[in-house]
Amino acid sequence: MKGQSWNPKGLTSIWTLLTRPSLALKREGIKAICFDKDNTLTAPYSVDIHPPFKAAWKECIDTFGSEQVVIVSNSAGSNNDVGYAEATRIQESLKIHVIRHAEKKPGGAQDLLNHFPSLQPSQIAVVGDRLLTDIVYGNKMGAFTILTTKIITEEGDNRFALHLRRFENRILVPFLNTLGVKPPSHFLTSIHSLIRKQ
Repeated sequence: MKGQSWNPKGLTSIWTLLTRPSLALKREGIKAICFDKDNTLTAPYSVDIHPPFKAAWKECIDTFGSEQVVIVSNSAGSNNDVGYAEATRIQESLKIHVIRHAEKKPGGAQDLLNHFPSLQPSQIAVVGDRLLTDIVYGNKMGAFTILTTKIITEEGDNRFALHLRRFENRILVPFLNTLGVKPPSHFLTSIHSLIRKQ
């Protein structure tokens, strides 16, 4: 039986994704990244990048460009953000756009897609710490989603969000894994599967 041929490009892509994820995502067709903010980039309600993330953040901005990196938060930029004062404060600190949206995640994807009219949803990566908001939001629109399960801190976090996240990470995700539930198909899914096996 003939085996699979040697694929140096594939191995290089996996190594790059493990060592320089922003560059690898861009090479594989991702053109923009949408981040949740609290406990994904910053401590809750802070406007400064969590210090251990600063080098990765710089690489992300250098790789995609500040125009292709945005934040969608269920607080800043939402209808609860009076005059969008918090969104403006974050933009001034992080130098990227905070999407204004009337509907909270997991709804409101059209506001993000309107911001990137030339992109297909599959060309956008959505990164967040909440399965039922950030990840469902991204999956519903057909984006590539990345769930960050190691949060920055629970100190100062919204109590409701804190307890829901604990439920999602400790109970819901393991339960879904037990049932064999898989994420929606995406052109990067095969690369992600290979990485998990490394």
